[in-house]
Amino acid sequence: MKTAKNTAKAVKLPRDVEDAIAGATYMQRAATDEGHRTLFWMVGLGHLIVQQTPNLQERVSKAWPNLRAEQVAHVLRAIDAGVAASIARERQAQQPTKAKYSTNYFIV
Repeated sequence: MKTAKNTAKAVKLPRDVEDAIAGATYMQRAATDEGHRTLFWMVGLGHLIVQQTPNLQERVSKAWPNLRAEQVAHVLRAIDAGVAASIARERQAQQPTKAKYSTNYFIV
């Protein structure tokens, strides 16, 4: 007897697009009144500030014209995840570190 599984179907991307996503770099720039600014670089898309690029979907479609709509959406989700991770790393780096007993023990 087969059981029904409620799993989302994985979106398969061409190898060059997967490599571009894996090699993407993200860097936080000074925030503005509008919020975070993430400098982003990816093969095929070049350099851009994600929050200031309203036509990101069009740029992805132009860079890889053979992608279907769900594949383009997958690339956009991967970019969003990379931006979120970059923002989280920046916030974590800005938090003060808690002094540890073992490192402060010998300080007079």
